[in-house]
Amino acid sequence: MTNREIIQHINALNEFTRDKLPVAVSYAIAKNIRAMVDEYKIYEEERGRIVQEPDAESRLEELLDLQVDVPIRYVDYTEIADLDLSVGDILAIDFMICEKAK
Repeated sequence: MTNREIIQHINALNEFTRDKLPVAVSYAIAKNIRAMVDEYKIYEEERGRIVQEPDAESRLEELLDLQVDVPIRYVDYTEIADLDLSVGDILAIDFMICEKAK
């Protein structure tokens, strides 16, 4: 996952924090947000240093596209199958859906 994807996923998952979801799904979303926020903090520290450099624009793009390891908590498709989710909702959590939850 890239830093750019982390930012997108955090924003998308935060939309679910107000919804009443099955416990397993809520828990997975909360764990994923926390894991991504931890990585985001590191990104922000680096970004703060880079913006002061002369070649900041290209370096910021490189930072956004940097691959990082984020431990993702998955949910089984069956846990969300009966929920009234829009296409946008499904796209937002697609990265954490699997046939058999890990």
